[in-house]
Formats: sequence, structure tokens, C-alpha cells
Amino acid sequence: MIAWLRQTGDVSPAALSTLLLRPLALNTLSVSLSFLQIGVTVGTFAIIY
Repeated sequence: MIAWLRQTGDVSPAALSTLLLRPLALNTLSVSLSFLQIGVTVGTFAIIY
């Protein structure tokens, strides 16, 4: 974690935008997988019921 905070020199705008979009993409993926898991759970419950 500390290595990530270390200054590496000049940061280009493209690199900065990539760093900002990566957590957003991971958050979107996490939400999507949560909805998929809920759907599978509901579908499995409906089949068993």
C-alpha cells in the first residue's frame, strides 16, 4: 500500500484518468456480480419451491 503512494515523477493526464477509472470499473463489476448472484439465488429458490 505504501509503495502505491510513493511519488514516481510526473503523472500524465492519461495515466491519471486510468487510475481514476479503475476503481469505478471494479465497483461496477462488483455491483453487476451482486445482481447476478441474487438472480441465481432467486431462480434456484423458485426451482426448489
